[in-house]
Amino acid sequence: MIQSKFSPWIQRGILGLAALFFFILTLLISYEVTIHTIHKTPPQQATISYLLSDTALPPHYTPNEIDHLQDVKQITSNITFAFYSLMTVLISLIILLVYLTKKTLKVKEKAQTLILSIVSKISMLSIILGLLFTLIIIINFNLAFTYFHYLLFPQGNWQFPYDSQLITTFPEAFFNTITIRIAIITVLLQLIAPITMMIIKRRNSQKVKN
Repeated sequence: MIQSKFSPWIQRGILGLAALFFFILTLLISYEVTIHTIHKTPPQQATISYLLSDTALPPHYTPNEIDHLQDVKQITSNITFAFYSLMTVLISLIILLVYLTKKTLKVKEKAQTLILSIVSKISMLSIILGLLFTLIIIINFNLAFTYFHYLLFPQGNWQFPYDSQLITTFPEAFFNTITIRIAIITVLLQLIAPITMMIIKRRNSQKVKN
């Protein structure tokens, strides 16, 4: 853990907050990658195109289903704003941690190495969150799926009969597959910084030996 004259809980708090933001950021990236690459049927593709752009909504949806899809569209339109906001905050926290580390410990490491060291610590904490997220999905996907909808759609307009157009277009298996892919991609993204740090350390140690 980064040490300085500042209270340990402050630095742990900054690091923990950065890890949380990094976890959410990788979730958003994983969502974007998954939603654009997963196999979709023509009705699914048409509906997702409506959610992600200004194309018309396919016919045959009921007014209640249209109302729910409009709520989903609003959430998807906010994802880009959330992504750049989280990126800005995360970069600011990393800069703050680098500044505190160099100023209080008088670290002589190169900025690149120091940044990667901090980011790798953030990534490791974020990986724990990613693994917990994956574990929750594995243990009880239906419960996690339900609470997720309670959180995003507190108005309660997300439940429909099993034979409805929306449910037949997007069955539970579709969301199960998407969620698993998002979890896998999220953890893989979080591993990039620690692996990069290991490679740099190995190269530096080889240079010292030579």
